Amino acid sequence: YKRQGINAEYGEVTSIDTSKNELSLKNGEKVKYDQLLIASGGDPRRLTIPGSDLGNIFCLREVEEANGINNVVKSSSNVVVIGSSFIGMEIAATLTGKVASISVVGRGVPFERVLGRQVGAVMKQLSEEKGLKFISKSPTEFKGADGVVQAVVFDDGTEVPADVVVLGIGVAPATSYVPENISKHADGSIIVDEFMRTSVPNVYAAGDLAHFRYPDSTKSLRIEHWAFASKQGKVAALNMLEPNSAPLTAVPYFWCMIFGKSVRYTGHASHYDEVIFHQDKQDPYKFVAYYVEKGKIAAVSAMTAEPVVSAAAELFRIGRIPTVDQVRSADFNLVTFLAK
Repeated sequence: YKRQGINAEYGEVTSIDTSKNELSLKNGEKVKYDQLLIASGGDPRRLTIPGSDLGNIFCLREVEEANGINNVVKSSSNVVVIGSSFIGMEIAATLTGKVASISVVGRGVPFERVLGRQVGAVMKQLSEEKGLKFISKSPTEFKGADGVVQAVVFDDGTEVPADVVVLGIGVAPATSYVPENISKHADGSIIVDEFMRTSVPNVYAAGDLAHFRYPDSTKSLRIEHWAFASKQGKVAALNMLEPNSAPLTAVPYFWCMIFGKSVRYTGHASHYDEVIFHQDKQDPYKFVAYYVEKGKIAAVSAMTAEPVVSAAAELFRIGRIPTVDQVRSADFNLVTFLAK
């Protein structure tokens, strides 16, 4: 930071006074600003059920939490992961083979909310082959002894042994300190325009807490992925230096690794009408899925099929994504289509 002429102030912001262009820190200090970027991310959601204050119940957001999990897991541990989307499944896959048992708690099949039931079913099959167990029940209590968790109780009265519990049930925008005159979405995220500007002059927002309008669309959304957050941060910085110079045009793109296989996704389709699913006949863990929304391809996901999703991201960017009828053919190839 010093080499780049950046003055780093370490502390927790407790409030923002936009009339004075001033931040208040927890230690009582005040920090003045000419322009402000709010990028405090999200706070992990936690379960508020009996026993939630027991030891060895973790979220995963900070390095300290990752170290905490590593310090308590043993080869004899029974681990319960609550949440079957990206964080939960990545944790479960990472711990597989290192502990006695892993149970993943979630609704439906893993990744279903984002990637859909067909993709989720394939991911579940892969995970079960590797030894994961899935539970489609709601936890109602954590039981423990000597201040440490020992079991998870579910809504049907059943109990599952748990020496370690990891929560991966999403995040809430970390905006409790943000004043009311900065407009927010119903979920607490900060509403921004295409230049990452908030409703208050000289105040910008980016990352997990930014609610933005999707490029060339009427949809507004919030993306929780570090790669897209970094793109938003760059756009905000450019506009802080030169107002209205750099609209957000990036297409959402994210990925994860599950049992050594890459799952990638680009675009955005929260309310898709259909999924066109092409699965390799020889390898069930190689597929491409097209998400159809209002008669158009709105998103693409794939496993072990790169550079298909990268090609899709570029086609979205340049406005050349193929039609629904074109991608219905099992022989259709996005990479070849892009090269034309």
